Amino acid sequence: MVNDTVATIPIGISGRAALQTRTFTGGAGSSAAGKTGYQYRVNLTGAVGSRCVSALKLPFGTIVKLPYIPGSPYADKTGDTIIFTFSKPVCAGASPGNGESSLFFGLTADEPPKSAVANVDVTGAASAMRAGARSTCASGSIKS
Repeated sequence: MVNDTVATIPIGISGRAALQTRTFTGGAGSSAAGKTGYQYRVNLTGAVGSRCVSALKLPFGTIVKLPYIPGSPYADKTGDTIIFTFSKPVCAGASPGNGESSLFFGLTADEPPKSAVANVDVTGAASAMRAGARSTCASGSIKS
């Protein structure tokens, strides 16, 4: 079963900037059997303005190493934070429906989903800014 959640990314534009999170359990017989898959998509197709998302930062537990698809966004993990940096930022459009969206990208963990706050780096504002959005990540990543 696939579970989707969508959270608004408050980046100071009109329309909607959203972070879509998709989680699912790996099927029996696969290399990810019983593990949780986490996929993310930054969607600015309904956003209007001059701002772009250049990176997504998530609290995340231990990553299960599997053969991921080449060409995914660059990821770097420091401590309990994983940072996905887009080679080309995902930008809002000049009018509704003309903004951009990333493809789904993600990773796998042994931990089940848990609600957390994700952060994005935003370009195109008068100065660089960060914004937070509610997301789902591996439960081992949240510190009390």
